[in-house]
Amino acid sequence: EYSNVIVIRKSINKTLFSVQPNPATTTSSIHFNADKEVEVTVRLIDALGKIVLFQKTKATKGNNIINLNNLSKFSSAVYSLQIIMNEEVITQKLIIQNN
Repeated sequence: EYSNVIVIRKSINKTLFSVQPNPATTTSSIHFNADKEVEVTVRLIDALGKIVLFQKTKATKGNNIINLNNLSKFSSAVYSLQIIMNEEVITQKLIIQNN
């Protein structure tokens, strides 16, 4: 006699996003697609791990753009840009260059 077979499927829903322009000076935009209306958290993290920008917004189903403004107040450096959506954390580098 055999035991019951249980099928476990883990869906991988990697959300892709792009940041333009990158490097940025004063503003940058995050472009992404959402499969449903969802709350999105954006965090900009410096090299020391400090959250220097925190922004929450609602994304609609389909294409979305989140604008990051006043980036010139941050020092020229490489930052980690995190998008948190659907319990998924996606990280990308954002370079800020101030003249």
